[in-house]
Amino acid sequence: MSFHASLITGRPGLRARAGQTIPGQRGWVLGTQLTALGAITGAALALVERGKIDQVHDDPGRLNRLLDRISPNTLTSVTIAIAGITKLIGAGGGLYWLVPAVILALVGGMINTWLLLTRLA
Repeated sequence: MSFHASLITGRPGLRARAGQTIPGQRGWVLGTQLTALGAITGAALALVERGKIDQVHDDPGRLNRLLDRISPNTLTSVTIAIAGITKLIGAGGGLYWLVPAVILALVGGMINTWLLLTRLA
């Protein structure tokens, strides 16, 4: 597909949209960004999770305790970091690791909602 640059530069809305794209981004830059994103979100989640460890769990449900310990949200950060690392080294799946990351993020959101609602009852 080809188009004239004047079509984009002449319309402010299209200029803003074009500015949000990153054409020709190198693979190592994307790998570095994904690795950093996984590390930063993982560290943030570890800080949030640390507050939960100090609490006394009076929840009798085994499933609740298990899901509380194995956080899909932390696994999401790990899979994002794996996507970045494998993109950097050029082997091991690369961006395909983002598929389980998205699935884990959705499942993690549902599990957190379920845990919240069961503890409110």
